[in-house]
Amino acid sequence: MNRILSAFILITGCFTFASLSFAQTPWSLQKCINHAFEHNLQIKQSDLGNDQADIGLLSAKGAFLPSINTSGSLGYNIGMTLDPFTNEFATDAIQSNSFGVSSGLTLYNGFRNHLNLKRAEIGLELAATNLERTQNDLILLISSAYLNVLFQEEFVNIATLNLDATKRQVDRMTKLVDAGAAPASNLLDVQAQQAADYATLISNENARSIAKLNLTQLLQLSPEEASTFEILLPSDSDMESSSLPASASQAINHALNSFPEMRAASLTLEDANVNLDLAKTGYLPRFSSGSSDRFCT
Repeated sequence: MNRILSAFILITGCFTFASLSFAQTPWSLQKCINHAFEHNLQIKQSDLGNDQADIGLLSAKGAFLPSINTSGSLGYNIGMTLDPFTNEFATDAIQSNSFGVSSGLTLYNGFRNHLNLKRAEIGLELAATNLERTQNDLILLISSAYLNVLFQEEFVNIATLNLDATKRQVDRMTKLVDAGAAPASNLLDVQAQQAADYATLISNENARSIAKLNLTQLLQLSPEEASTFEILLPSDSDMESSSLPASASQAINHALNSFPEMRAASLTLEDANVNLDLAKTGYLPRFSSGSSDRFCT
């Protein structure tokens, strides 16, 4: 009996621990954004774009360095053949080895390397701008989904209050009808209103569930995390907003100087101009120097 009781306590403790492990504190908007930055696939792809731009910059810098190549070969000749060392026919196996070293340096190629370096620097800045643009787009998506959940929560609360009020009207009208102070048709009217309010509540609850599902999909939460997902209602300090630009021209200037889309467009135009200059280098001559040595044994 004691063993059965101990086993029951152990199993109950395991289920309690599992339920506590899945329980989560309410998610604030900032927590949702931080989580999305760590797990969103588009953000990770933009990070890979930054890594690729770093590699491109390193490759462009390496083009200024001289090239060094080495080679080697090992050969055996079996049967009658011409000995390359004595210039006589031989039937013994002859082994030959050769080693080579060569190096080269570009002296002038129409400043092609400099233009490639400039394009790599622009590409690095453009990758960082694209990452910022992806983050801003994700923030807008998360914020919109988060606000939608808040709206649906308020709609559910309003529908609940309306249903409670209608229930009180039904109770009051029932007493009046039983006392003969009101016709039965009035009771049927408020009962119909109660059914309509209940249907509205169910519809709003479904909309709230869909809104939470959309937000959890954006956050890429696991099924266990999504089942206990709840949002944190913003405080009064969170609702404080910054001052808006005083005029349309100030708003436009702020957008031109701050939005990553504008910087990305400017960098893309600059990269196109550099690429045009790079294509023109094909008309210019190229000068390079090199040396090579080969050793045979």
